[in-house]
Amino acid sequence: MRRPRGRVGAIVLGLLTAGGARAEPLTLSYRVGIFSSLVLRGMQLSDPDRPVVMASIDVYSPAGWSLGAAVTGLRDATGETASGMTLRARYGLPLDDTWTLAVEGRHDAYHHSAWMRGWCYNQIGAGVTYADQWNLSWNWRPRHGPDCDTASSSPNRALDLNARWPLWTGGGIDAGIGRLSGGGSASYIYGQLGLYGGRGPWALSLGRTWTSGADLGSYGELAKDRWVASLVWQH
Repeated sequence: MRRPRGRVGAIVLGLLTAGGARAEPLTLSYRVGIFSSLVLRGMQLSDPDRPVVMASIDVYSPAGWSLGAAVTGLRDATGETASGMTLRARYGLPLDDTWTLAVEGRHDAYHHSAWMRGWCYNQIGAGVTYADQWNLSWNWRPRHGPDCDTASSSPNRALDLNARWPLWTGGGIDAGIGRLSGGGSASYIYGQLGLYGGRGPWALSLGRTWTSGADLGSYGELAKDRWVASLVWQH
């Protein structure tokens, strides 16, 4: 049994060594942040009186792809302590110096909270970005992911437009609007408007989120307009 393992290990090591000689260097980014709320497309998922903490790491390739993961700690809207995990992958294709096309996939899962299991999901999407200031994206959730309450949800689609206007060095206006539709849940429009700023590795933001639609009564407190603040350290 040792022999095959040694052979496989030698093959893997050889491939990594050969590929490493040709590969371009990767860029690693990680961040830690505290947020006043967890808001997902206009819906308040966390206890508004308890902060949310998050840590993430991403690796970027000069070829245009990136992989990332994040962990989240929070108290959900029902008062239960929960933890979250996010996995994401993205590939961007520059069209010129300002325009970029991208495709991406994402998986979000929550644990230790029966209520949060209904908000887990898989997602695939595509988008276009202009000069890192404007982004238009379309996303589709075909079904919820593993370890989630699949009985509480169904497929839906979302169209989002987000933008940032720099007004001073390291800061400016942050705005966005989107629409969620399909899957037997109420279709509605959501958005946010706020300010962002930063110095060195620190970034601070404060904004107002809102929702609007034909039938949001079933969401109750989740659909209320909120102020959301964040403080993030990134390297």
